[in-house]
Amino acid sequence: MCRNIKTLFNFEPAASDEEIYAASLQFIRKLSGYNKPSKANEIPFNRAVVQVAAIARTLLDTMETTAEPRDRDVEAARAKARAAERFGTS
Repeated sequence: MCRNIKTLFNFEPAASDEEIYAASLQFIRKLSGYNKPSKANEIPFNRAVVQVAAIARTLLDTMETTAEPRDRDVEAARAKARAAERFGTS
């Protein structure tokens, strides 16, 4: 599950709230072992996702780097090339 979480720091434009929420959801799914929680666990599960997303946003907004921002298209092309090499697809 967690291999779907992508690096979100130092991109131009910055990571969207949707991207951060999706990464937080994947993280909580991994921690809890639930893809979709039961009704009994739905509220704490969703609360945890929202809290992790808020903390992640704070982290991304306050971190600093001297590196040039990464380009999403370039990174996507690199990932696609790695997948093609790894899985033998084009």
